[in-house]
Amino acid sequence: MPARLYTIEQEKVFAQDYQNGLTCGQVALKHNVNRNTMITILRRQNVTFRLRQGDFKRIYTLDNTVFDDLNNEHACYWLGFLFADGFVSRNRNEIKLTLNNKDRIHVKMFNEFLKTDRMVRDAKIIYKGQSLIVANTSVRDNHLANQLRKLGIEPTRPRPLVSLESIPITMYHHWVRGWFDGDGSVTSISKRNQLRLQFLGHHLLVDKVKNIFENELNTTRVSPTKVQTPHLRTLNYTSSSDIIKLHTYLYDGATTWLGRKRNKLDSWLISQLREPLTRDAITASWIQSRIRDSLLRHNL
Repeated sequence: MPARLYTIEQEKVFAQDYQNGLTCGQVALKHNVNRNTMITILRRQNVTFRLRQGDFKRIYTLDNTVFDDLNNEHACYWLGFLFADGFVSRNRNEIKLTLNNKDRIHVKMFNEFLKTDRMVRDAKIIYKGQSLIVANTSVRDNHLANQLRKLGIEPTRPRPLVSLESIPITMYHHWVRGWFDGDGSVTSISKRNQLRLQFLGHHLLVDKVKNIFENELNTTRVSPTKVQTPHLRTLNYTSSSDIIKLHTYLYDGATTWLGRKRNKLDSWLISQLREPLTRDAITASWIQSRIRDSLLRHNL
């Protein structure tokens, strides 16, 4: 065995860093040590080398079974949200969620779902030429990453229908709400208190969701709109009756959602109670019953 270049105390620090999850190369870089020398040191410290990528000693809590059972609201919601905004690496078995810092609380909610004590971290990025503060969290786990890949959370989303079609039909609305919170939008489009609900996704997914809305909710038959990216389409609703139906579909019985989007929809619905409108056979009492929970939530 080569002579020691570092003290026993230093070598123990190197070994501890490796056992805490850093790769051999990362430990070497951190301490400005040649990688081959670091391998020699770790062997001398009787470190057990990780044979598989991702098989590291975790230093945070995590429930890696949260997506094994898809018969519950939370798993279906977060699966839809990750389909829109999540990332699962090809090789590192890393699951990552990054959102604008204004949605930091939602990243914390995702951590709560994973039952992890992982910290939400802030980072500064350049997006479309502008500096932006984002909140992100990430965990690494073989089982969790493999399960999400099976459920369609893959780079470039080559199987756009697998994620939705992997869950029970009775849970579709939770998945759609997660997808909407990630890739949808609520926009004011006129001075007459009119909204536009927009869903963005692969044309196959947009077509499927469009059919669900038309068959289950009797929404207006709208044509998906092409966008700059060839395979993407948007589904846009501006009719007040459609928005009321979609609010009911997305939020009835729900406990998890992106607050700022629901707040905007709730505020609009509350205003409609004070300003009666033509409702295409939807009565005021029907609307009242559908949004009673929203009124109570706002103490109105």
